[in-house]
Amino acid sequence: MADNYLERRFEEHEKQSAAPRRRTITHKQRRLFFAGAMNEIGFAVIRSMCALGHKVAFCSTDEASAHDLASHTGAVHINIDIYNAKALESAIDEFVDKYGNIDIVIYNGTSSSNDDIESANISAMAERVAAEMRTMLIPIQKMVQNCDANGTDVYGRVVCINSNSTDIYSAAINGATTAMVQKLADELRRFGISTNSITAQENSTAEEVARLCRILIDDANGFINGKHL
Repeated sequence: MADNYLERRFEEHEKQSAAPRRRTITHKQRRLFFAGAMNEIGFAVIRSMCALGHKVAFCSTDEASAHDLASHTGAVHINIDIYNAKALESAIDEFVDKYGNIDIVIYNGTSSSNDDIESANISAMAERVAAEMRTMLIPIQKMVQNCDANGTDVYGRVVCINSNSTDIYSAAINGATTAMVQKLADELRRFGISTNSITAQENSTAEEVARLCRILIDDANGFINGKHL
C-alpha cells in the first residue's frame, strides 16, 4: 500500500479501472517543456524528469539558481519571464525548431498572497488568472499544432500541478486550471495526448509530486485522462 496521499489516489483510481493495468513504469526519451512556478516542486519535477533521460526546458529569470539546476541536471534553461506571452511563444518555437516537437508539457501553478475576499484586489486577481492560463495554454497549443502538422498522434502528456495554497488568488487559478484540464482531456484525446492535474496536500512533499508526474507521463498510462489526483 502506498505511504503517501498522492500515490494512494493513484492506487484508488487503478482499482476502479475495469481492466487490470500494468504498473511497471516505462519511459522513452521525450521532449518536455516545463512552464510555471520555479519553486521547490518545480525543481523536484525537473530533476526527476531529467533523471529519466528526458530533454527538459524551463524558463526562469533567476540566473543563479537556474544555472545551478541546469548544470546539475542537463536541463535547458531559457532566460525569460515565463509570464511574458511573446517571449514564451518565441522560446517554445526555438525549442521545437531545435528538438522537433514537444511531447510533454508540465505546468506548475503558482501560489499567491494570503488575501481574503474582503481585501483582495479583484482586478489584479483577474490579471493573475489570465497570466497563469496563458502560461499553461501556450505550450499546450504549440504542442498540438505541431502534432497536427506532423500527424504524430501516438503519445503526448499534459500534467498541471495545482498550488495547495488556500488564498482566494490560488483558488481562482486552481479552479480555472481544473476546468481547463477537463476540457483538454476530451479535446486532445484524438492526438493521443492525456491531460491530468495534481493537487498536493499540505503534508505532500515535492518529491511525491514528482513521483506522481513520473506515473502520469509513463508510456503505459495514457488511459489516465481527465483525472484530478
